[in-house]
Amino acid sequence: QDIGSALRQRYIHDGLESLETQAFDNGKLFHGVDKVDGTTLAVYTSNVQRTLQSVWSFLLGFVPRAAVFFAFRSERVFSDTARRAAGVPIYIEDAVRSDDRLFHEWRLDENYETWRKGNIRQSKRLLHLVSQSNYQELLDKLFECTREEHLSPSHSMMDRLIAAKDLDTQVAIEEAHNRPVLVNENGILLNKAEREMLQEIGNEVKRRWYGAASGLRRESYGQKGAGYLAHKIWRHMQQRAEGKSNLRFVQMSCHDTTLAALATHLGLELPTIGFGAFLAFELHQDNDNGENEFVVKTFYNSNPTKGTSSYALKSLVLPLGEERLVNVKDCASGAVTLPEFSAHCEIPGVEETFQSFLSLCSISSTRPTRGALRDLFEKGTSGTGLKWISLKKWRERY
Repeated sequence: QDIGSALRQRYIHDGLESLETQAFDNGKLFHGVDKVDGTTLAVYTSNVQRTLQSVWSFLLGFVPRAAVFFAFRSERVFSDTARRAAGVPIYIEDAVRSDDRLFHEWRLDENYETWRKGNIRQSKRLLHLVSQSNYQELLDKLFECTREEHLSPSHSMMDRLIAAKDLDTQVAIEEAHNRPVLVNENGILLNKAEREMLQEIGNEVKRRWYGAASGLRRESYGQKGAGYLAHKIWRHMQQRAEGKSNLRFVQMSCHDTTLAALATHLGLELPTIGFGAFLAFELHQDNDNGENEFVVKTFYNSNPTKGTSSYALKSLVLPLGEERLVNVKDCASGAVTLPEFSAHCEIPGVEETFQSFLSLCSISSTRPTRGALRDLFEKGTSGTGLKWISLKKWRERY
């Protein structure tokens, strides 16, 4: 909710006025909007309790008086303008995790888990920590606190380091909610240095979820992990730039794994992924050169729980063409053009295929679709319609 309130000030207004009761002419993102509903605000979430709660809380801070309701993306709300105008629908990704292309695309790749496990173990930083006595002492202390089997001295140092990532996440959540950290019967506490060491372990494990230990982009799992999510973000921007969409703001409530995969696909290495961390993409029209060029500004807030100070962010020049992943701290300040963003994120053919599918769904309510489907493929012989491709080719392409 605090994140929603902070972004409300950035994108809606700085004062106490209610956007839901009057139009605003303050030059901000919702300039001229007199009602917030599904035609101006789109929200997507994975079907997990914590993301459902997060997105609802965010909207309470962002548009506190708007009518909000949940809707599975397979329902007709998605294409029903009247129902979208009744409030802000939160579209729930209702595919099972193993088939969720939007927020868990890496799960569709049967080789990912094997790659991830091997990649983490190749981390130069973790390999260095294996031999550090102070980190062994930390893991011993964590085991004494939690009695977590994976932290037991009976396991290898590398296994224990990797297992400590979950404790880092647990501690971050407890800190964000001002709760006691790692409560235990022995009253063992972590000092500041130990907390920083645990955070370092967690950050490095997360970086190696998708970013290759070599640092090379071509060996990383970014595109395979979040290619469709990046396409979806680009698509919303492209539609807006072409005047085909009235949406002012799109929010996606997902997971730290999703965030890490998307960042890797964009060539970024995130220094840390704190509780509530987010990437924000803004579409701007640049009139400086007289060509009305659209540009994309990207911001990363690694730890919104730190409050106002965490929102002093620089706009990142995404390293879309770099050979190696670039740490957010090392990115230049600025923007990329929308065509550059498009060249990197667009998946050719996806939208056309989707529109063809919607057309067939519409026809199916009145008559069999066999004839219409045949027509689509007959057009393919002239290069304007659909074509059959092998499963192998489909995997290579998408």
